[in-house]
Amino acid sequence: MTTIIYQIRHKIPGKETISNVIVTRDMEQIFSFYLVELPWEFNKIGESCIPIGRYTLKKLNSSPSFNYPHFEVMNVPGRTGIKWHIANYVRELLGCGGPGMKLADIDNDGVIDVASSGEAINKLINILPDKSRLIIFNG
Repeated sequence: MTTIIYQIRHKIPGKETISNVIVTRDMEQIFSFYLVELPWEFNKIGESCIPIGRYTLKKLNSSPSFNYPHFEVMNVPGRTGIKWHIANYVRELLGCGGPGMKLADIDNDGVIDVASSGEAINKLINILPDKSRLIIFNG
């Protein structure tokens, strides 16, 4: 079985990058969710989302930063420690991604947030193999 994750980024003026993410297994869609990231700032560490490209998404049981199952995006040029972890707000990110089930301005600050981040992470933990292909492109 081949699992490929397609992350389609949308250009949204503001303080965040929002993506639709589609998980496929053997070319069939099995799950979709949203991802919030920092805006594109030319791959600056701690200030930018990662470049469009092809990566490996690795499942982790825990890490020094997060004591729960989450994911690491591997082989990002010039960057390490890029995770997909529970995060509803872009202000909780330093280059990582926060998966969520819905888009909403949860705290009414004018910035798009993702809701139900824990639910999205749990679903991903249950359906993804230890390593998956991740393809990021602009929509």
